[in-house]
Amino acid sequence: MRDLSRPLKRKKIYFFVLTVFLAGMFLISIFAGSGSASLPVLGADAFFPLMVDNSSFGRSTPSPTPTATQTATPTATSPPPCKTVSIADFNFSPASVTIKAGGCVKWTNNGSFTHTTTSDTGIWNSGSLTSGQSFTFTFNSKGTYPYFCAIHPSMTGTVIVN
Repeated sequence: MRDLSRPLKRKKIYFFVLTVFLAGMFLISIFAGSGSASLPVLGADAFFPLMVDNSSFGRSTPSPTPTATQTATPTATSPPPCKTVSIADFNFSPASVTIKAGGCVKWTNNGSFTHTTTSDTGIWNSGSLTSGQSFTFTFNSKGTYPYFCAIHPSMTGTVIVN
């Protein structure tokens, strides 16, 4: 007599593994910050690269014939340099920086204690920065951005973007 419950058990295991994998990817996408220290968030193409559109399976798609066209070459403009903020002695120094839209701020922990730079509104969060570590964030929109150290909330600063 054949045991019919084995394929069902196998399907339950596959479902469990898939659920754990998707939950992990969901958590990574939630907790990944928007700054340079964040984890990469992968799209569906990274997980399902071999999915095939059955409507075009087996048919070749003609490629366009290249034509010579002149295009203007834009002149390279360098982004504004990053302003630097030192984190030491339980202070951000300078406590307030002013930059242009598109500019960035680089925070460096020059002290011996672990700190963070965390936006009051959740726009960025550096995570824990140990001595010598840095975090950079680019500000594309004008405004005033208050921030603090999540470990030592009395440490505050402001980024002003013109």
